Amino acid sequence: MLGVGTIICVALYILNYFPHKMNLMATITEENATYQYSIAKKMLRLINLAIAITFSYLSSKSVHNALNGRVDLDAWMTLVILVSLFAPLTYYLFKLAKK
Repeated sequence: MLGVGTIICVALYILNYFPHKMNLMATITEENATYQYSIAKKMLRLINLAIAITFSYLSSKSVHNALNGRVDLDAWMTLVILVSLFAPLTYYLFKLAKK
């Protein structure tokens, strides 16, 4: 799981250097290119951080459960993971579509 998380984070990190390759909702013109690309890069960095934290937590929880012979995941953490992934995505997509 940690390997998959690392691969995803590295891929998003590399994609962050090529904002013109992203599929954005707005038509990119010379006037709005800087704004659109900067917002898209901020969104990608925040999502990358959320993914890194999520995979780190899930990996450590898997090891902890394996060592203790239990199978449990905190129910509240599911909500935290979903909110941390989709809240920035929703916020920045609305922000990108607005301008």
